[in-house]
Amino acid sequence: MDKLLLVNKQNPIKKEIAKDLIIVPKEVSTIPYDRPYFKLNRETYNAFINLRKDILKYGIELLVDDGYRSFEYQKQIYERFKKEKGEAYANKIVAPIGSSEHHTGLAIDLSIRINDKILEDNDELFDQLKIFKKIEPFFYRHGFILRYPEGKEEITGYPYEPWHIRYIGKENSHYMKENNIETFEEFYTKKIKQI
Repeated sequence: MDKLLLVNKQNPIKKEIAKDLIIVPKEVSTIPYDRPYFKLNRETYNAFINLRKDILKYGIELLVDDGYRSFEYQKQIYERFKKEKGEAYANKIVAPIGSSEHHTGLAIDLSIRINDKILEDNDELFDQLKIFKKIEPFFYRHGFILRYPEGKEEITGYPYEPWHIRYIGKENSHYMKENNIETFEEFYTKKIKQI
C-alpha cells in the first residue's frame, strides 16, 4: 500500500486497493454496531498500537472507532446520513464512494475511553477538544497526521475532524511537522514538485 496515496474528492480511486488488512482486536476498538469488526492496514495498526501506548502513559485511552471501509460500506454510510440528515449534510460530511481515505486502510477514526465510557459520537468527541489538542502532537511521532485540521476546510474539502488520523509513515510525518505543513494536500503537492 502506498502510504503517500492521496485520496480525496479530486483524487478518487477507481477500485478497492487496500492491502495487508488485519482485524483490529476488540480490546483496542469500539464495538461496531453494523459490522463484526474493524480492519486496518498492518503497518498502520502497529503504528496505532505504539501511539496508543505512548498516550496511555498520560491516562488517555485511544480506541479505533473506524478503519478500512469497502466501497459498498461507504455507500451505506452515505445513504444513512442522507436519510437521517438530508442530502446536503451527507455531501458535506461523507466522502463519495472512491474518495474516502478509509478505502485504503491507512485512516483511523479515533475514539476515547473516559471513566469506562467510550466516546464515539461526533458531538461527544467535540466536547473533548482539550484532549484532542493534548494528544495531537503525538501523532507525527508515530507516523500519523491529523487529516482534517481546523481552518483548512478549503484545502481538504472537509470540516475539522479532530478524531480522523492518517498514517503516512514517520519520515513523512516528521517532514510535515518540521516544515509546518498542515495538510496532506499541501505535502503531496510539495512532494510531487520535488520529483
